[in-house]
Order: sequence, then structure tokens, then C-alpha cells
Amino acid sequence: MKINSLLLTVFALFCFSVMAQELSSQESIVKYLTINGTHTQYNSAYDQMFDVLEQ
Repeated sequence: MKINSLLLTVFALFCFSVMAQELSSQESIVKYLTINGTHTQYNSAYDQMFDVLEQ
């Protein structure tokens, strides 16, 4: 029984550390896109798309 709880604990810790690293990489990508202007460019293109679709 102790072995099962130990394995479950190790597995849970591993999963949480993997999720934390994934979040960090996503934050890095968003930061990069914001710095180089891609995020702003896509936001304006998204808004302009609705204007074109209305016409």
C-alpha cells in the first residue's frame, strides 16, 4: 500500500512540474509576439476582418 501511495505522489509531482514548464513556454511565446509587434498586427487584422465581412 505504501508503494502505491509513493508512486502516486511521484507521478503527481512529475505532472505538476511538466505543466509548470509548459505554461512558462507559452508565456515566453506571448512575450516574444508582443515584443516583435506580431500580436498588435494580428489584433488589427482581426478587427479589419469584421469590417470587410460587413461589406
